[in-house]
Amino acid sequence: MTLHGMKRRTGIFTAATAVVIGLAVAAPAEAHAADNSCLHIGRTSRSGNTITGYGSISCGTGANLTIQRSRWYGWEDLTTTPFHGTGHDAYISYDCGGTGKHDFRTIVWGYNVLGDYIVKSSNVITASC
Repeated sequence: MTLHGMKRRTGIFTAATAVVIGLAVAAPAEAHAADNSCLHIGRTSRSGNTITGYGSISCGTGANLTIQRSRWYGWEDLTTTPFHGTGHDAYISYDCGGTGKHDFRTIVWGYNVLGDYIVKSSNVITASC
């Protein structure tokens, strides 16, 4: 095998790899976001040291409510409660006493009928507890 022959094969491999990588990178851009239209999120609020949020669903059998606070590494889940059934609001609360100053939000999340993870976020509030 000559050195020239190795270069040609390497060039072909590199070109083929670029095409495959290009297709792999393009695929996520074509993917559609999961339909979360059956999730409904209310406002997150504070009264004293209690952070409260609420949400509901209009389809499916259940979802989850989570109160989160912002940390340097992202959103931290503080408390989660599952709820079942459609047509009513579910509520969640968290005692933030002694935790300091943070941004808080509520998310409602679950899975749609296709099995896709779906989520909606509330407003963000800043509270010193």
